[in-house]
Amino acid sequence: MLTADQHGLPRALAERLGDEARAAFAEAPREARFRLLAQALNLDEAALLAELARLTGLEVLAEPAIDAEGPDWWRRLSPNGGAAIDPNAAKKKNAKKAND
Repeated sequence: MLTADQHGLPRALAERLGDEARAAFAEAPREARFRLLAQALNLDEAALLAELARLTGLEVLAEPAIDAEGPDWWRRLSPNGGAAIDPNAAKKKNAKKAND
């Protein structure tokens, strides 16, 4: 079973960091943490990704992609079926009421 420290790192990686590196990781902005972790563990980014995948059991995608239409649950659970929201819909509705 995977266990994580208070900062979300797999415990097996967190234990390899010294106190100073752990503190730096905790204080670093999210976008800087991966590179900081790689440096602290003396690993290149590819090796760190492989290690994280091994420890977490999660797949690392070679080319991650985002569905342009959003996740499936947006369409299934959205009252409008995931249709685009017209930013002027409220203005049009109010204008129609004013003309009636």
